[in-house]
Amino acid sequence: MSEESSLNEWDALDAAREVLAVLSKYGLLESIPEVLTTPEIWPQTIISSDEAISIPMWSVSWPNSPAHIWLDDDAGKAIMISIPCPQYAEDHISSANVEPLYAQAENWRAFLEDYYGTDVQITGEEWFDTSVKFALTFPLGGDGEKSYFQLDLYLHFLDGFATLSPYISPFGGAAAESPPPYDSSYDS
Repeated sequence: MSEESSLNEWDALDAAREVLAVLSKYGLLESIPEVLTTPEIWPQTIISSDEAISIPMWSVSWPNSPAHIWLDDDAGKAIMISIPCPQYAEDHISSANVEPLYAQAENWRAFLEDYYGTDVQITGEEWFDTSVKFALTFPLGGDGEKSYFQLDLYLHFLDGFATLSPYISPFGGAAAESPPPYDSSYDS
């Protein structure tokens, strides 16, 4: 990271520990991976495909664990998370066993409300052969300055892991003036 970095390696580790603690509080993490191994921490910059946006970040991962957290250098908050989650099926999901996935999505929504300190809505879902994506939308910013952001939660129910990542939306980039309308096509 440059001299302008807001976090250092120890700050990034502390921020990642906070994420793990809040994930555990909402039942989203059965064991904290750092107890098993020392995490690897490194700075990186994520750049949009059109190179218009670049975000200095810190990456924190644990050897021998699929847990990985990417932290915004400026805010010190996680903007991407990949962690193990329960495996709900061996070859496919049926309508008879989707309730645990909706319960897990609700736990992620509650985690995000607590972690970011803002209202979070599940504004859509999309089903795939081996995973389901839930769109989680929330406002950030002060009075009169609020923009809506979306994180996509992918629950990979056959492989047993979850990823939370930012979504660059067609309604004005990662931020918009109001929440996106609910798209009923996600319900299919």
